[in-house]
Amino acid sequence: MLLDEPSDDSDDSDDSDDAAVVDRAPLPRTHARLGLVALLIGAAAVGLHAVTVLQGFFWQDDFVIIQRAAAAAPYDPAYLLQDYNGHLAPGMFLLAWVVTAIAPLGYPLAAAPLLLAHAGALLAFWRLLVVCFGARRAVLVPFTVLAVSPIVLFSTLWWAFAVQMVPLLLAMAATLDCHVRYLRTGRVGYAVGAALWLLFGLAFYEKAILIPALMVTVTALISGGVRTAVTGHRVLWACHAALIAGYVVIYLAATSSPPAPEQAEVPDTVDYVLRAVLDTFLPGLFGGPWPASATGMTWADPPLLARVAVAVAALAVLVGGVLVSRRRALLAWAALGGYLAVDLVLVALNRLPQFGVLIGNDPRFLVDAVPVAVLMGAFAFLPPLGEPGRGRVRFDGFATAVTAMVAVSAVFSTVSLAPAARFTESRAYVDGVRAALTADPGLPLYDTRLPAHTMVLWGFGDEAMLSRLTPLLGLPARYDEPADTLHVVDERGAPRPVERLDRPVEGDLGPVADCGYAVTDETTAVPLAQPVRGRNLLVIGYYTADAGEVAVTTGGVEQLVRVEAGLHRMTLAVSGSFSRVDIRRTDQAAALCAATIQVGQPRVG
Repeated sequence: MLLDEPSDDSDDSDDSDDAAVVDRAPLPRTHARLGLVALLIGAAAVGLHAVTVLQGFFWQDDFVIIQRAAAAAPYDPAYLLQDYNGHLAPGMFLLAWVVTAIAPLGYPLAAAPLLLAHAGALLAFWRLLVVCFGARRAVLVPFTVLAVSPIVLFSTLWWAFAVQMVPLLLAMAATLDCHVRYLRTGRVGYAVGAALWLLFGLAFYEKAILIPALMVTVTALISGGVRTAVTGHRVLWACHAALIAGYVVIYLAATSSPPAPEQAEVPDTVDYVLRAVLDTFLPGLFGGPWPASATGMTWADPPLLARVAVAVAALAVLVGGVLVSRRRALLAWAALGGYLAVDLVLVALNRLPQFGVLIGNDPRFLVDAVPVAVLMGAFAFLPPLGEPGRGRVRFDGFATAVTAMVAVSAVFSTVSLAPAARFTESRAYVDGVRAALTADPGLPLYDTRLPAHTMVLWGFGDEAMLSRLTPLLGLPARYDEPADTLHVVDERGAPRPVERLDRPVEGDLGPVADCGYAVTDETTAVPLAQPVRGRNLLVIGYYTADAGEVAVTTGGVEQLVRVEAGLHRMTLAVSGSFSRVDIRRTDQAAALCAATIQVGQPRVG
């Protein structure tokens, strides 16, 4: 265990003289051997993250972000400050532009900056622990718990989420590190560094707005109380308040207020909170879930016995912290509870009505609470550096064994969960499309929506069309051009010829025996059995003795189609509402017999 030697509560007093001493305490140096151990732990965690990340691929929002990056200029404010589902993330879009400009859909390149940012976040968090508590073996416990957390490692396998969250984790740790160094030394440069890191976090994720609250909390924990923290640094807090106010103004100007979501029922809200805390957050902190299985970005509930054991262990940690440091632990746990409550409330208001209580099994919405939990846990058990009235902290074999067990469990969980977030079907689809267009660049395609395993059918509009994806491959593609046979790309990325339509609407039988409708240079109107609307395929079976051109009009839109002598068919992509098809020859040639006319959705296979 981590045990503090008995002491009185003098450290809890709100004494400005103590705070001043802490502010000017010399910065600690990490012992070489301790630093090497931390380096190995961090390198192993980043290595595990790299192995799992690089087996993955783009999915869902990833393609939207990359498409917009490919069509934008990096200096365009409309691009950088766009409202993306209520998010303002110019840093994300700038990074997306850079990696897309170098290698569109180059997944390893897109993942590399995030792996570097993850390494930077762990380095900053280690520096933060050392500057708060000194170079002691005990700080390896919170560092290890964060480094191998399945909540962090699994959730950041999805690129679109990681490109916001990993920079936020880096900004959180680096801002707090600079802030504590400012408190220790009084050097203004550290205060400026904290402000710059905060701006960096805000550029990627608006949740960085919570970091100043953590700064106040950490100040209170190392300087003797909340009142001392607030009153002793008024100018600093005023500067950060101005920074946040400026960000809020920009955020409100750049984003639009979404329609107010339906309020979730109280029982659903309670169920969600219990799932999020007892089934996801606490098991994840202790190396779970057990067994580790996931569907998409949500993981399965751990067994009941495991959940009960974790809840008991968490309660023991809470009580143990209070017994060790009393008021300091109460402040630390209150800060963690407040931060976690904000995370839960945001999801309950915005996502719970849309996705239901199963959103509680999605660890993504709790990632930023993990470093907060670990840091507050460290403050509950470890005396801040230079705190009067405290003895040394003993790091014994039991603590080492428990930490090792949590680490092994966490690695097992991450490795077991990772296959669900590799998005192999999305990779196979893109690879299939690339192979087909490479083999036949002139292949006539009917533009369709991407399959649900790549981009779900709702929420993305025209950005989920195949024609928006293929330009990123750098290969030419023909879409919706009239042809004898158009092809539809199936869910595996393979083009399939459209041989027939699904429940087609037929054109009326023509009046000319063995011909149907005789099409000349005068418009021939072919009535349909019923009106059609939306996006469809129009298939006309025809015969003509002369090659040439015909004009086909549906819903007021005319298309010119090349026809060949003999018995053929023409296939056209059509849109809109119409109840007849108008056909005429545009050249002086023999009449064309339109024998059959069908309108409908393509059927493949």
